[in-house]
Amino acid sequence: SSISNVRGTPLDTLFCLTVFLCLGKHVFLYRLFSLIVHIINTFILGIIISKVLSLSGRGSVTSLSSGYLACILSLIWSLHPVNVESVLFATNIGALVTYLFCLIFLLIYISRIDVKNNTFKPLKVRDLTIIFILYLFPLFLNEYSVTFPFIIFFIFFSFRMFHFKKN
Repeated sequence: SSISNVRGTPLDTLFCLTVFLCLGKHVFLYRLFSLIVHIINTFILGIIISKVLSLSGRGSVTSLSSGYLACILSLIWSLHPVNVESVLFATNIGALVTYLFCLIFLLIYISRIDVKNNTFKPLKVRDLTIIFILYLFPLFLNEYSVTFPFIIFFIFFSFRMFHFKKN
């Protein structure tokens, strides 16, 4: 075929070839791998939403209703066609792995927010270096992980501006 897909993601081709080499011609294994990573992503997102609701709720949202809301929002996210597409196509496994890394990093950063003391618990230089090196993998795997640092910045900025009392 003369149809080609040229992307600026150098690791995606190597990662897909490695996955193809490991899983062979077993379609079930591709689906199972994609589905497992997608389910893990959904659970991590549910934990993130629950933490954000508990941080920003300040008693206005009960823990039971925030748990239901987190479940509903993460289910909507998991069933959205954009996210289901990466589960359906074997060549889009890199998107699932990119989501996994970025959601884990987001969970790490959100767990550092301390609303009671109006501070962020800083990460050590060693931890920041490890996170940066690990972030290079999804960055070179898919182009849309470029926006992740902006997401982290706006989360911290919004907590600093709207939730901390010292401002």
